[in-house]
Amino acid sequence: MSNLGAAMPDYFSLLGLSPVFAIDAQALDSAYHAIQRQVHPDKFTHRAGGEQRQAAQWAALANEAYRTLKQPVQRARYLVELRGVDFKNCPLPEGFLFTQLNLREAVEKARRGGNTEELAALKDSLQKEYAELHTRLAGQLDGEQDYAHAAQTVLVLQFFDKLLAELDDALFEAEA
Repeated sequence: MSNLGAAMPDYFSLLGLSPVFAIDAQALDSAYHAIQRQVHPDKFTHRAGGEQRQAAQWAALANEAYRTLKQPVQRARYLVELRGVDFKNCPLPEGFLFTQLNLREAVEKARRGGNTEELAALKDSLQKEYAELHTRLAGQLDGEQDYAHAAQTVLVLQFFDKLLAELDDALFEAEA
């Protein structure tokens, strides 16, 4: 980051990575740490205020880029947005709202009943479907470059992320 005054790049460019879904996690970690060594605000404490602010901006951008690209669903969402797809105008897959309602009802019923076996079975089922969707998403992004359908898959995975977290909470409560 020798030119701190340059325009802020996209997250992949910032970290020197190709803009693909299937990134090398080790390369991501290495790139992030290399940038942090260059622009960490502590290295600019004896510099002019403008340089300190720019270093802090670059460090914050590197942190944000790393957090986004480290998480597969967030990385996919970012890739889709880079390709110009607006999630506000993205419809959910047909029938998914009905699926959401059914899943939420099943989780709530098992939660109210303290049924750890049912909660665990729901979690296992969702994790399997999540893995299948993740594989589909990789194909949509890196293979087919079908960003509209990838956006739908991202929305479904985001729902699953929330529901899996709720299941974890429900299992914790039921076992306590």
